[in-house]
Amino acid sequence: MIFTLDEEPKGIELLYYTGKYVEAYEFVQKALKSSKKNQPNHYQLLIWNLKLRPSVGKFSNIEEEVKDLIEILVKEKKHTFLLEAILVHVSILNAIGRIDEIIKEINYGESFIKNLVASKKKDYFKAIYLFYKGSFYTNKAEHEVARSHFEESLSIFQKNKLYYFIALVQISLARSYRGTDKADFSFDYLNKALDISMKYNFQNIQAKALQNIGIVYNYLGDLTQALENLQKSLEINKIIGSPNALGNSNLNLGVLHHFRGNLNSALDYYQQALEYYQIVGNMNYISAAQYNIGLIFNLQGKLQEALERFEIVLPIMQKVGNISLITACFNSLGKIYYDLGFYEKAENHLSTVYQLKDNITKMSLSKALFYLIPVLLKRNELEKTKQLIDDLESILDDNITVNHRYLVLKALYISSTENYDFNEVEKLFVKVINEPIADHETTVEAIIQLTKLLILEYTKTKNNEQLERIKYYADRLSKIATKQQSRLLFVEHFWLKSRIALFENDTVSANQLAKQARDMAQEMNFQRLLSKMDECKAKNHTSL
Repeated sequence: MIFTLDEEPKGIELLYYTGKYVEAYEFVQKALKSSKKNQPNHYQLLIWNLKLRPSVGKFSNIEEEVKDLIEILVKEKKHTFLLEAILVHVSILNAIGRIDEIIKEINYGESFIKNLVASKKKDYFKAIYLFYKGSFYTNKAEHEVARSHFEESLSIFQKNKLYYFIALVQISLARSYRGTDKADFSFDYLNKALDISMKYNFQNIQAKALQNIGIVYNYLGDLTQALENLQKSLEINKIIGSPNALGNSNLNLGVLHHFRGNLNSALDYYQQALEYYQIVGNMNYISAAQYNIGLIFNLQGKLQEALERFEIVLPIMQKVGNISLITACFNSLGKIYYDLGFYEKAENHLSTVYQLKDNITKMSLSKALFYLIPVLLKRNELEKTKQLIDDLESILDDNITVNHRYLVLKALYISSTENYDFNEVEKLFVKVINEPIADHETTVEAIIQLTKLLILEYTKTKNNEQLERIKYYADRLSKIATKQQSRLLFVEHFWLKSRIALFENDTVSANQLAKQARDMAQEMNFQRLLSKMDECKAKNHTSL
């Protein structure tokens, strides 16, 4: 058994608990050179070798090796080592994103636990397999099922005073409440995990707890607390020295700034993360950083640069088999093709994600539909749109981002039907706009779409109150565009300001602003926005 289950771990176990993965891996390599197959600790070293390799980014042939080891251990009926080897395989499947294979492997491992005599060791395996089951259901966004497994696992670990694993489960329980309206549950579990990590010097657990505390604060919109905790996590990871851990810290700091719309700061952190991931050569993490950099370029309107990143990442992810990033790439490629005006390509890519709906998270599915439905509406496919919105409604839970995307899409659909109720649509958009931002892109889209509808209403009613609201949202969009340095949003802003100037009979300013919007759209090849301007020009017989 690779873990002694002592309250005071030693040797490789201590290095692992304290996050010194590189040092532990090097120790194992030296020990393996002098180890012989007939020695008692040989299998133990083989398992440690396989367990540590993902932490130092060495994925080459790892799955084949662990499968071969499992086969040997089954034949030799080394059940303790077998159960650990199966867990290593589960960790590898999780790391490369082959989520659906995990539960089969967990169930296979559990079938051997009954062969162990009642002991602390047997309790450990029961609990750790329950923990991995919980992690599986977390990845599937089935949080209530996940929590039931985590809670049972936690109870066993607490009974046996296995403090490292207690803290590990507490962090996972906290993650299951992240992004919901039960942030207090997250903080409670994370603070308990943090206390354990500080008492026993489990530095990697401490870094994970602080990192997750920062992420929860980010969801709650408290940038100061989020930044403070993520920075603390980064400092601990600098002490640990694991390139993967440092990459994760920088990636999460990038996500923090990304969510808040600080795109240049986010880009700096993502590039730092990329450098750390390249040190260990973990293509899974390298691709994640490259993908996020592509997202920044996309938001800034650098569509060709974003396209290049996504086209690099997609084949790598397909080779690795990471479903979550494969679907994310298809989503982002579909969005770029939409902005470039290639609607058929956009629909094909986004429909590919929708076809995987039973194998991906609700977040991934909601993002695919968030991009796909505007494409379908552009092509006047109302019946198909209604079906997809109904599908999205059926998976709603306490995830704020998914709920906001649903509200925006429902409003878009209703506004595309004949004789729609403007007040009904407005309420849906305003709800998203006025609630704390869960996903910046969703809130921005709600602002843009509501402003467009207000413009249409104003052309009918000439109601000055509506004009003032148009001005308010145009100014709000300007602030976001400036903060993000997003050329896409600048084009939208200039176009809105040109419409306002036209309504106020200032045709000189209207034409100047329209020219700014058009010139920038042409420079960046924003074909979708250019088409929108052309439609407006045809209707109004102006350069707008």
